[in-house]
Amino acid sequence: MKILLIANSFTKNMKEATNITILNYARELQRRGHQVIVVAEKRKYLPAFEVFAGVPIYRHPFPFSNTFMKKIAGIQLTLRQLKRNHFYPDIIHVFSSSMLLSLNGILAKRMFPKSKIAHTVKSESQFSHDRYFSFLLKFVDLITVATKRQA
Repeated sequence: MKILLIANSFTKNMKEATNITILNYARELQRRGHQVIVVAEKRKYLPAFEVFAGVPIYRHPFPFSNTFMKKIAGIQLTLRQLKRNHFYPDIIHVFSSSMLLSLNGILAKRMFPKSKIAHTVKSESQFSHDRYFSFLLKFVDLITVATKRQA
């Protein structure tokens, strides 16, 4: 099975919980025989493509400095590049603290209509108006949360 993990905040800082979780998750999926690719936001000090601890990571540079646009459009440009390389995922799993970033999965579903979308809300969002975007989760196939309060 081809699995695409979208994690905007994935960097090489292995002290951060998100990195540890996603990397361990990707490696376990690979151990079970799945093809896994991580797509993350491009940062200045990180390459556009690398294999980190056996997991391929793609980051597409986005020319504008608007952080929100980088988190959405940069990911979508990366997905378009993967589609050109004939990678069609069966599952797209989005990790974010903001429900607004579930747009990455929703837009990916338009690009890969046969894929199933999972969204993991990993923590409380720092964006105060995030609760107004909870309706976006209706377009996701599976939602996982960390606490009962978030549910």
